[in-house]
Amino acid sequence: MCKNGEGEVRPNFWTLEGGFQACGNLGALVEGKCLHGLAMKSGFGCYQVVQSSVLSMYSKCGSVEETYRSFSEVDGKDLFSWTTITSVYAKYERIGESVDMFLKMLDSGISPDGMVISCVLSGLGNAMRVFEAKAFHGFILRRKYDVDHMVCNTLLAMYCKLRLLNLAEKIFDGGNGQNPEAWNVMVVGYLKAGLEAKCIDLFREMKYLGIESDINSLISVISSCSRLEEFHLGQSLHCHVIKNPMLGNVFVSNSLIDMYGRSKNLTLSWRVFCMMKDKDVVTWNTMMTSNISCGKITEAFGLFDKMIAKSYQPNIPTLLILLSACSQVPCLEKGEKFHEYIEEVGFVKNTLLATALTDMFRASRSDDSNLVLALCDEQIALFSSFEVQPFNNVSCVRERRNFYALRTPLDTFGHQQM
Repeated sequence: MCKNGEGEVRPNFWTLEGGFQACGNLGALVEGKCLHGLAMKSGFGCYQVVQSSVLSMYSKCGSVEETYRSFSEVDGKDLFSWTTITSVYAKYERIGESVDMFLKMLDSGISPDGMVISCVLSGLGNAMRVFEAKAFHGFILRRKYDVDHMVCNTLLAMYCKLRLLNLAEKIFDGGNGQNPEAWNVMVVGYLKAGLEAKCIDLFREMKYLGIESDINSLISVISSCSRLEEFHLGQSLHCHVIKNPMLGNVFVSNSLIDMYGRSKNLTLSWRVFCMMKDKDVVTWNTMMTSNISCGKITEAFGLFDKMIAKSYQPNIPTLLILLSACSQVPCLEKGEKFHEYIEEVGFVKNTLLATALTDMFRASRSDDSNLVLALCDEQIALFSSFEVQPFNNVSCVRERRNFYALRTPLDTFGHQQM
């Protein structure tokens, strides 16, 4: 528009808003900065809609410093502005700054909604900050924000991430957590905590009560069936997937392939694999593992060739799977080809691959294991060269004291409102 308009057609602030939204959605930080410069030169930088669009764009692009800078320039900060800056800090685990912004928002007289509270809770869970998470939960209870379903579900997810399943269960059983999303969160949480039996039992209760499961909970239950060898239930879940067309979801299909591979039912594993329209590297890796677990080593090698032919890029787990198979047979000829491929793609100095190559060559009684061992020695020497600093307990105590300072205004604010 600017190039072709010859000065007659110029962008207005609505045009700029659309441009910022596009840059944010695409993660185009450089282009967004250029557009920001144009907005300032054109005199539109003072419009609140432009300021909000710039703030949103920088947050979507993941530029924390630019987000804070644009936040500081916003006139008349509203809930959206505070939520944006708070969520950016929380997303990138700068949780102290996230809580600080939350406190400043309260001081400015703006009441938080479920969205901004959930952002802080998610940040605390991702950062594994148990002490701070409990303190913030106390503030939520005093202000009665836990009646908000979004907040309640995020609390459940946070405690599941922190492996505090007893606290998550108290919230869930307390009544506020009894909504479909909360059930799904708990199913996923049980799997991540290694409580596969509870994961399956809760899913069965969901089905009995007619509560709809989402993709994540379905994948969790299929994985639980694989680990506990509950293959009959796994087949029932496969029927559920077919009736509610979910085979198009690559994660669900990958879970089914893995389950059938563990049950040594290679026929059904292969059938799911062939029915998939969209595959990823994990799909190929899982199918290779299923073949190897059933003793079909040659077929696994053939899958690798097909994978390359279809322009899929093998990753390190792919090569570890195949090298492990070469050690089991042993198969020196194939192992050497994989070694050449590793050198070709530049993975030769990866410690895990170097160890797998050494095991493979040793199993094949090849002298090439000495060469790989030399590479391993170089890696060990590299890691040994780093000086390991002792754990600094003083810094942890100082960090906790800082949060006490942050928590005090929260406590005071909460009691004043009660």
